[in-house]
Amino acid sequence: MRGHVLTGTVASGDYPPLPISHGRVAGARVAFDVVQHAEDHAFTMKYTGTLHGGRLPLTLTFPLGGHQVQMVARRKP
Repeated sequence: MRGHVLTGTVASGDYPPLPISHGRVAGARVAFDVVQHAEDHAFTMKYTGTLHGGRLPLTLTFPLGGHQVQMVARRKP
């Protein structure tokens, strides 16, 4: 994090890490985008959450249909 700008990558399972874009922090609230490439197009997944101690519960919103998934992010040890 640089000031109020969140930077880094998101990794999930066996997939390669993807860079965070448009990352921002306001108090304990966090929001960022991750662009996923599939075949000949790209789509942006939007993450939002609020830091609680060492845990960061997140809501991932998919671009098509607005489907949402809940998860908890942790720093890589």
